Amino acid sequence: MTSSAASRSLQHPLATSVAVDRDTLRIKVEDGREIAVPTRWFDWLARASDTEMGDVRIIGGGEGIW
Repeated sequence: MTSSAASRSLQHPLATSVAVDRDTLRIKVEDGREIAVPTRWFDWLARASDTEMGDVRIIGGGEGIW
């Protein structure tokens, strides 16, 4: 089976931006969608200071968040 760049992005789109506040983590992905989830879903974010939340960034070319 072969794959193309288009089919790859449908299976695993990359993050293009990330924003976080006390309540919500928002991630925009390359296909235009925005995913928003409560920060309480992630222990590390629920415990983060405002300074630490301001330092959340995309890593691995869009593969992850740090």
